[in-house]
Amino acid sequence: MSEHALDNEPFPDADQHDVIHLGGQAAVVVPLEEFQRMRRAALHARFLLARERGQTERMNVEDFIERTGLPDAIKDELRAIPTTR
Repeated sequence: MSEHALDNEPFPDADQHDVIHLGGQAAVVVPLEEFQRMRRAALHARFLLARERGQTERMNVEDFIERTGLPDAIKDELRAIPTTR
């Protein structure tokens, strides 16, 4: 587990990771777990902004599962629910 997984800061210091160049653009290589955590933080921030504005946000099951960071067993249960709409 990275040291950042223990704190609330969703964005690690760039100098802690390798920088590569792809098609003329620089990219930072981060562990998948760290990327997923940053993505969840970004999705949660989008949700909080929509809530603050009084907007209702609809999402599919996969987005909900990713945003909430549920345990695997519950994720599997949610994915097994048939779509009704």
